Amino acid sequence: MSAVRLTTDEVAGALQIRPAAVLGLAKRRGWQADGSTWSRDDVEVERLARRRSSTPLRADGFTKDGAEKLAGVIRAYWAARGHTVEVWVEPASEYVSQLRTGVWYVVRSDLVDGKPRK
Repeated sequence: MSAVRLTTDEVAGALQIRPAAVLGLAKRRGWQADGSTWSRDDVEVERLARRRSSTPLRADGFTKDGAEKLAGVIRAYWAARGHTVEVWVEPASEYVSQLRTGVWYVVRSDLVDGKPRK
């Protein structure tokens, strides 16, 4: 019994990417093409990996707690890649509404163009 094969358009739909990006992804992942079809098993593994890695960030960057959580996520991201980055939280400005007055917080870092200095 042969494995189920998916067309490029089916792969693109399953992974929510452009059909033109499928070939590059397949090359990076080492998928073997059979004509212009791809193994459903390979695509399913990729789909599940993307679902796991794309868990929504549950930090809101406007409150102090949310900004601290976001700063922790940034630190952990770079630590997992072997870099130490300085990330801190500071008040951005006050806001006044009819219901309350509050402070916004922002996350600052020593990243340069989104990458560590060292």
